[in-house]
Amino acid sequence: MKMKAMTLFSKQVLLALLLMTAAGAVAQPAQPAQPTESRSKTGALTGDGLRSRIVKLDEVIRRLDLQLNRLTWKVYLDYAEQARITPKVFSLPGLNYARLRDTVPAIDQLGERLRAASEAYTAILRTDPQYDTIHQEYVALRGVKDPERESANKMHYNQMYARLRAGNPDYEPALERKREAERQRNMAILRYMVDYYGTKGWILSTDPLLSRFTSAWKELEGRCPEIGLLQDELSQLRRLRRELNERLLREQFNPGCVADTAASAGPQEE
Repeated sequence: MKMKAMTLFSKQVLLALLLMTAAGAVAQPAQPAQPTESRSKTGALTGDGLRSRIVKLDEVIRRLDLQLNRLTWKVYLDYAEQARITPKVFSLPGLNYARLRDTVPAIDQLGERLRAASEAYTAILRTDPQYDTIHQEYVALRGVKDPERESANKMHYNQMYARLRAGNPDYEPALERKREAERQRNMAILRYMVDYYGTKGWILSTDPLLSRFTSAWKELEGRCPEIGLLQDELSQLRRLRRELNERLLREQFNPGCVADTAASAGPQEE
């Protein structure tokens, strides 16, 4: 995979360099202009020629963005499965869990399994004599900004968990069954979302679950170096795209500046 990634990186960087060369302020003598690209007398791309290159760049950027997105999710799914991570899928854009349960039987079954595990876990919590009081306070605090009461309620929950862990042998197994049921359901939802977006040719944002410069992202880059290479390629292509767009804007709104810039270069060496 590393050799394949390097080959891909080289091809895309070569493409970027070719585009940057064609977009230079002064044309190279041996390179004729394409029929669809307009150029100034100095050979610099102008007007439609710049727009044409921007369109081509947008196509490449879009394709690589989708490729990076699919690859990142593929590597993350494997990583999350191995590390037994429970992804916070309800922060994903466009997720309608009720509709998903109605249309995907496997996810509906996992949802039912989680509900049964949660009910069994709650039944054990209710065996603690303080449960009702602690839980009622938790419900009362919903929508209320009272850090002091929230902190006290959290402390009382932790004390209750400690009592149950020490005195009820069924507590820990019930908690693990609930956690595992939630993990399996969330992983199934995430896999469905990744596949669905991929089929549509859409990008599923990684921001809710993954942010760059975090330990999880570094883990993915370590597992698949191609992720980092694709990010570098996209960074270069986006920089080039900005440069072309700036030239187009200068030509449209300050044409004298473009002409002066080209003239200041002086005659080219024969």
